Amino acid sequence: MSQNDKRQLREFYERQASTLSDHQEEMYCGDDVFAIGRMRQILSYMQGVKIRSLLDVGCAEGLYLKWFEEHSPQGLAVGLDLSLRYLLKARERACGRYHVQADSGLLPFRDSCFDMVLCSEVLEHTPDPKEVFKELVRVSRGHLIVTTPGHGLIYYMVMRIGPLYRWLIRRGHICGQDPFQSAGLGAGHISEVQVRDLAGWAEELGCRIEIVNQEMITCRGEARRIIDWCNLAREAADKYSV
Repeated sequence: MSQNDKRQLREFYERQASTLSDHQEEMYCGDDVFAIGRMRQILSYMQGVKIRSLLDVGCAEGLYLKWFEEHSPQGLAVGLDLSLRYLLKARERACGRYHVQADSGLLPFRDSCFDMVLCSEVLEHTPDPKEVFKELVRVSRGHLIVTTPGHGLIYYMVMRIGPLYRWLIRRGHICGQDPFQSAGLGAGHISEVQVRDLAGWAEELGCRIEIVNQEMITCRGEARRIIDWCNLAREAADKYSV
């Protein structure tokens, strides 16, 4: 990825942070049962383990940092994001102790320095998700939580059928102006990440894998036990009401 492309990508999220008053509140406090289910699954996992430090990669306004600090007052919460505006919002809201602007593919931390690393709905926004995944594993020493959208049939139809994509643009259902904005997603998705990708990367890193379902994975301990969650949205729709 060229430096110009990286600059455009960073500017994309700076614009997003300026446009949205609270991206995470809109996502998790609205009527999206899938997003709410994902959040509850993440918080449930976090609550079930003992950790003293958390790195949230792609922290936005710092929702998970805030939750961690409320439940672990003596813990260290660090937020990292590509967008300075998102980090400023997190700092203004007292979410997290430290806020770092950096590329998720080159984390400015030493190996195994966080008890837990969280990376929720971020890999699909990066040009090289495999390298980001490697970095997440590298800096985590106990637990790693990663979630991705779990793209369905409609997504693949839209992405692969050119006339349908162009028709949706003409109808105003999607925006095709931004080079980093993918069909039907509207949030700068530039990579596809599937369970088989995560499983392959995990195996390359010597991870022991247990597949549960499709959207979320967790790594535990030095054995790097990975659990893949697919179709989490479907489970959330059944389990949770809004």
